[in-house]
Amino acid sequence: MLPVTATTNDAKSLDRRHLAGDFQIITMATALPAGKARPSPTLLLLTALAAEAAIPARPCRHPAATEKVRVIQCGIGRDAVLQAARPHAGAARMIGSIGVSGGLAPDLAPGTVILGERIRNLAPGLEPLYVCAPDLVDLLADALEKAAISCHRGTLLCVRDPLLTPADKLAAHRRTGTLAVDLESAAAAATALAAGCPFFCLRVVCDPAGRSLAPELLRGVDSRGNSRPLRLLAPLLRRPALLIPLLVMARDFSRARRRLAQAWQAICPTLATRSLSGRDRAGPP
Repeated sequence: MLPVTATTNDAKSLDRRHLAGDFQIITMATALPAGKARPSPTLLLLTALAAEAAIPARPCRHPAATEKVRVIQCGIGRDAVLQAARPHAGAARMIGSIGVSGGLAPDLAPGTVILGERIRNLAPGLEPLYVCAPDLVDLLADALEKAAISCHRGTLLCVRDPLLTPADKLAAHRRTGTLAVDLESAAAAATALAAGCPFFCLRVVCDPAGRSLAPELLRGVDSRGNSRPLRLLAPLLRRPALLIPLLVMARDFSRARRRLAQAWQAICPTLATRSLSGRDRAGPP
């Protein structure tokens, strides 16, 4: 079994520690017993949302795995990832970013798995292009294929602000040729590059390219990536027509999250084997 240490920013979980066999969730403010240091992770997994972080925080069975995976719920956007990940990156052998994304290529339906080969960045303050570790991408693609999970390989786009309209998504796709878009992958790649770790990025499409997203519905998640459904009451009272788009969004998010869970279970043994080989800190991605 591959034990996991998960770190979150959820204020409701500040004093909670959950143990299930070899699996341990440790929140940002959880104190460790006196004289004990938190074990160095083999793999540092970065997510934006609490719902994403809960997926790799489930035990992954692998007979040879004895070291730790640390899952950090960073929150939304570049600054959140950089702030949350950097204190942990130096001890990692490998860094990955996983989560849901917005589709840019017109043919990608909700639930489509994407394995990033490159990250094209349009957000300020970071490099314009990051390259994921090619051999690691190949290994993960093979693992997904063996699990009968189809995936698209290609370039992902990282931006500062969400792309909300089909016109914006189409323009970004035509300009960059990227498959999907998020707000965090470039910062995760930059963290890996600075730490000298190989990097991978796994995304699952949630909202397709042809769908508009109402800005009011984004209020259902706070900047730390935690669900805040009560914040949607006022927008729904003002605009009852938002209910149907909200239900569609919730349905597709559930579909994407289920697919992300399946993909994680497929690649987890490969990541464990690769991490335990000791070859992963040979250089930057």
